[in-house]
Amino acid sequence: MNILDFLNSKDVRCYLNEIDYQFSLLEQAYIIYKSRFRGVKEKQKAFKELVDSTDDYILGSDGNKRWCKSVIEGQSTHALILQYIHDLTEFVGTFYAMKSDEYCQVFFILDSTYEEPYADNLQESGYIFANVEDALSYVIDEVKNDEDCGNHNYIGFEIRKGSFKRPEIEVVNKVSAIYNLNGTLLEIDSPYDFYGAAIDIEKDFFEQMWFDIPVPFKRGDIVRGAGGNWGRTTEPFILLTTYPEMKRRAKERTGKSSEGCDASDMNASGWSTGFYENNPLFVSDDVMADYLDLEYYNGEFIGPQRLLLLMAKHISKEIDIWEYTYGYRQIVSEYEHERAKKEMGTFLIHTSPVYKILDEIANYENS
Repeated sequence: MNILDFLNSKDVRCYLNEIDYQFSLLEQAYIIYKSRFRGVKEKQKAFKELVDSTDDYILGSDGNKRWCKSVIEGQSTHALILQYIHDLTEFVGTFYAMKSDEYCQVFFILDSTYEEPYADNLQESGYIFANVEDALSYVIDEVKNDEDCGNHNYIGFEIRKGSFKRPEIEVVNKVSAIYNLNGTLLEIDSPYDFYGAAIDIEKDFFEQMWFDIPVPFKRGDIVRGAGGNWGRTTEPFILLTTYPEMKRRAKERTGKSSEGCDASDMNASGWSTGFYENNPLFVSDDVMADYLDLEYYNGEFIGPQRLLLLMAKHISKEIDIWEYTYGYRQIVSEYEHERAKKEMGTFLIHTSPVYKILDEIANYENS
C-alpha cells in the first residue's frame, strides 16, 4: 500500500513524494480516513495493511496532551483501527437493512466548479425507492443511458434513508451514503443511535487528530480544494495561511506552543469572491478548505474572479498599487455594466428608447 494514493490532492501527493516524507502511524490512519476518492472496502483493506505493517502506538504514552481529555487515552491505536474496520462493516449492513417504514431518496452531487459560488450542489432525483439496491440500480441505469448526464456535471450521488413514521430522522439524524458514479460506496454516515454509550471512534479518535504535514503552497498562491470536496466550495481562492503555519508564527512570537487542536484545525484560509450572491465582487477572508486538500488552480477566472489574479500579482509584487487600482476599477466597471444589461432584460432593451441610446454610445466608443 502506498499511503500517498489516499491523499485527495495531486499536488500535495507529488510534493510529499518528492521530499520523501515519512508518515507516522497516526498520520497514515488519518489520511486513509479522510480519503474521499477511495471506496469503503478499499479503505478497510488499507487500514488492515497499516495495522499489519506498523508498530502499535498507545495514545498519550509519549506525553502528547492531545488525548488527555479523550475517552480513548491509553488505548491501542491498532485496536481502535481494527474496531473501526468492524464498525464500517456494521454501518454498511445497518444502512442497507430496511425497516417497513423506511424509504430511500437519491441526490446527484454536482461539481460546484460549474455552479454559482456557494450554491447548493445537490440535485434531487424526485423518486422514492423501497430499498438501497433499487436506488443504486436506478442511478447506474441513469448514468449509463442518459447521454446528457455528462452535461449535468455529476461527480457522484448520495442515497438518503428516511422514515414515514419518523420524519425527524432526515433532519436531525441524516442517514446517508455517498457513492461515485460507478456505484462504489465512498462514505457512510454513522446510523442514528448506533454507538449508544460506546466509543465513537470517528469523533473521539480520528476527529481529535491534528498534524503539521508540509505542503508546497505559499501565501499568494491561487488554489482550490481538491475536486469532489463534498459540500464545500471548490472555487479558487488566494491562500493567506494554513493553520499549522499560523501556529508556527505564533510560537515564534511568543515562544510557546498552543494546544487544543483537532481535525477541524487542519484548514487553510484565504480570499475569495462570490461569498454574497447579490454582491459577487465582495472579497471574503475565510477558512476555505482542508490544507492537505489544496491544489493549484489552473482553470479560468470568470467575471469577478479576475480580482483574484489581480490581488495575487500585487502580493507577489508583479504589479504596484497604481496598476492594481486601475485593474480593480476596470474589472468592477465591466461587471457592473454587464449586470445592468442583464437586469434591463431583453424585452426592455429591444423595445425601449434606451436601446437606441445605448447603441449610439457603443458606436461612439468603437469609432
